[in-house]
Amino acid sequence: MVDALISIFQGKSQRRLDAIVRQVADLSLEGIAQTVEGRTAGMSLCETRGYIRARATAEVRRQTRNVLERHPGASLDWESEVVARAADRVAPLVLRRLTSAACRKPVVPLAPAAEWRRAA
Repeated sequence: MVDALISIFQGKSQRRLDAIVRQVADLSLEGIAQTVEGRTAGMSLCETRGYIRARATAEVRRQTRNVLERHPGASLDWESEVVARAADRVAPLVLRRLTSAACRKPVVPLAPAAEWRRAA
């Protein structure tokens, strides 16, 4: 409902920009998740989010250029704003994906203590 009201008051170019930001974030998600997966163990939430944003920049910029070149009515002047907004949008998506993947990993049972005895 709120999104519908906001879209009424925004101009066409703003709605187009929002759509491009969403598209860039969605296209960047998989590549960024693969880049950071397994490298964030031991980091706090804030550190992980910062690490994701740092690693996301190149992928988001690449996807932004591709989308802006193909999107009718888009201006290449929007690149810096799209990159910043898409990076803000993709970081929580990657965090959610990493968290859900970590929750799905099977727990490896530890071997019973009897199997770890030294031979005498």
